Amino acid sequence: MSDDQQSQEERNEFPESPGADALIEPQQLDLGSRYLRRRELGSGGMGTVVKGWDRTLGRQVAIKTMPAEAPGSIRRKRFLSEARITSQLTHPGIPPIHDLFCDEDNSLCYSMKLIRGQSLGEILAGLRDPSLKSDDSFNLQRLIEIFRKACQAAAYAHTRGVIHRDLKPDNIMVGGFGEVLVMDWGLARMLDDRTTTNEEQAETGAGIPTLADPIATQDGAIVGSPAYMAPECQEGDPSLVSARSDVYSLGVLLYELLTLQRPFEADNLPRLLYLKATHSFRHPSERSPEREIPQELERICLKAMAIEPEQRYADAGDLTVELEQYLEGVRPRLEADLLVRRGHTQMLEFGSRAQQADEAELRAMALRSELNSWDPLELKRLSWEAERHAADAMAAADEAFSICEASFEAALSHVRGHHPARLGLADLYWLRFLQAEANSDKRWMKRCHERIERYAPGRYRDRLIGNGSISVMSTPLGADVTLQPIVLRDGRRVPDKEIQLGQTLLQHQQVAMGSYLLKVAAEGYAPAQLPLLVERLQDLMIDVDLVPSEQLHQNFLHIPAGPIRLGGDPAALSGHAESFIDLPDYAISRYPVTTAEYLRFLAALWKRDEAAARSHLPRARGQGGEPGPVLFELAEKGDYELPLRDAHGRTWHGEQAIVSISIRSARAYADWLTEQHPGNRFRLPTESEWEKAARGTDRRLFPWGDRFDANFCVMAESSAEAPGLPAVGSVPGDCSPYGVRDLAGGVRDWVNWDQEASGNDNEAVLRGGSYGTVEVYSRCCSRSVVSTSYLGSHVGFRLVQELKEPITS
Repeated sequence: MSDDQQSQEERNEFPESPGADALIEPQQLDLGSRYLRRRELGSGGMGTVVKGWDRTLGRQVAIKTMPAEAPGSIRRKRFLSEARITSQLTHPGIPPIHDLFCDEDNSLCYSMKLIRGQSLGEILAGLRDPSLKSDDSFNLQRLIEIFRKACQAAAYAHTRGVIHRDLKPDNIMVGGFGEVLVMDWGLARMLDDRTTTNEEQAETGAGIPTLADPIATQDGAIVGSPAYMAPECQEGDPSLVSARSDVYSLGVLLYELLTLQRPFEADNLPRLLYLKATHSFRHPSERSPEREIPQELERICLKAMAIEPEQRYADAGDLTVELEQYLEGVRPRLEADLLVRRGHTQMLEFGSRAQQADEAELRAMALRSELNSWDPLELKRLSWEAERHAADAMAAADEAFSICEASFEAALSHVRGHHPARLGLADLYWLRFLQAEANSDKRWMKRCHERIERYAPGRYRDRLIGNGSISVMSTPLGADVTLQPIVLRDGRRVPDKEIQLGQTLLQHQQVAMGSYLLKVAAEGYAPAQLPLLVERLQDLMIDVDLVPSEQLHQNFLHIPAGPIRLGGDPAALSGHAESFIDLPDYAISRYPVTTAEYLRFLAALWKRDEAAARSHLPRARGQGGEPGPVLFELAEKGDYELPLRDAHGRTWHGEQAIVSISIRSARAYADWLTEQHPGNRFRLPTESEWEKAARGTDRRLFPWGDRFDANFCVMAESSAEAPGLPAVGSVPGDCSPYGVRDLAGGVRDWVNWDQEASGNDNEAVLRGGSYGTVEVYSRCCSRSVVSTSYLGSHVGFRLVQELKEPITS
């Protein structure tokens, strides 16, 4: 048996009309014997509602009471009708009536389910007025779900032959657990009861609502709330009222949910009735374009609000069917939207985790760089623990990335081509791309680039291309500026074709991201050579103080002031963690100090202090690296003829780097050279100065680039036979971006501690590789801490010239 057939059979067996003979008058009840009255919940034209306690069943209820009326009064009839009709509507969306009775004062009462929550009218008021701090969870999706449940309740009533006649936000309650109930059935009537008696007309008057409360429910021939009332209900003819009238009210309600505004806004009742009669209102999408109202919902709304009843849905059931068809189609999108919102939250988590992983890796590298191989296990455990923490942090970041990626991909599985999900994936891969770029992870960069273009073509195109700009200022102005892109050729980074940029001041010259060699030259000044790294979308400002040609010592190269990124090579020997510092202008010798240059120092010193000169002679390396016997004697009057042969039979050529001397002797040479050139100061480079001169600004691993080849320098594996001490500058490939030579091979260099470093007077640092070392020593970030008395046949030095402050005009 169908539901309709069952309903009709029940109506035949149990008459539902309030006027049926089967109905009896409510029995009088001592209210206090059954119920305890609590506080008042509300009052209106049809009575007062109080909170009560059912002493028999032990539950809270709501009790609605109407003051005593004459037995035949229309108000009494309506109250009885409300209770009886509502009691017959057994539906989750309609509050059940428990009992109907008269109290000791002969006032009609009925008890019903106590509803906890807020009315839809209160919710809409909060959404319209931010000062009311409404619940942000009442988005359009949730509002439509509330509307659907209200439609289901009205549809059920229509199948039972009941029309509500006063559907509006204030009569819809939303509970705390998602329940939705249609309230206030006081104006409801059976569809087969379309009469309005003369008695009703006389008691209620003309039935036109007053201006004092233009949307209040009124009793009489015209009943309902004008703002939500169907146009045919305004005529006062009950025969025109049908389920389609309720549909109209639901359409107005849907309009308000979509736009947060009523379709008809008027300052007075006649104006409101006129607008409704002429159907004068703007479509929802025109009224509130910022709400991005779905077209299908607008179509449903407009059909429900059609001015002609025949053009509307036949009843709330038909409206519910179309609404649910829409929701079935939109539900995958709603699921996708939820997953996208979740993905964006997880993206923030990934960003936080990635930052924590980077910081943990920096801490681990810093601890690792401070360790020596001979340090006790207690110190090494701290480093090992930091490395474990860094690995855990990276794993957590990778997991956060995967979770976020899965959310966006799940959204795409719900709705193929879901635009917000595609954009979310593109945004996620962009973050991962930047992380990979910072870690020089080419594989992940390529993967992310491809996926960004797949999911959001063009969205990140400019950022992926990464063009930047450079601006060049010089002292003096008017210097010629050229730019050479750095290209990879035979494993080395070398300058390409020169581009003339013009003269300083140059502003915002557009360039592609990448490495460049910038040259700034002016007559009377030593040309400045600056390796540049134009990073993604970077606007690079270059300010160069050119050095007068006569100020720069022969074979010294100007290293212009500016920021430098140091360390950060995990494969380096005792390398530092990555750091950024700003170094002033200085000059550094193109080659290590040669034997011929050092012998001139010995000759000059011999003339003043023979013992001092003897203390700085090259010596063999004794046990543990301590000084051994001299390799050759001090020549008479300090004059040497080159080449000379030492005690071990080794030949010393003038163009070879001086070796087998201590850092004390290297510093003595620098002091002597300073004396020879008044107004200048020469010294050993600091670690930072040496690394900047070797590496430039593009984070290269070796002076020539990132790929190692033994043919690019003189080191232990450069030939089949053990290589000997070469002449300085003998391998063109061993050249830094500034033009400094022999930094990866040849001889190692003594350097000073940085001022802020934790070195002591008994230890010093060696940088660079030599003819006797393996690849790891050739890395720009590799370093060795040794005793200041250390000697080695592969250890020499080069000098820095401190530059005077520029004179500005």
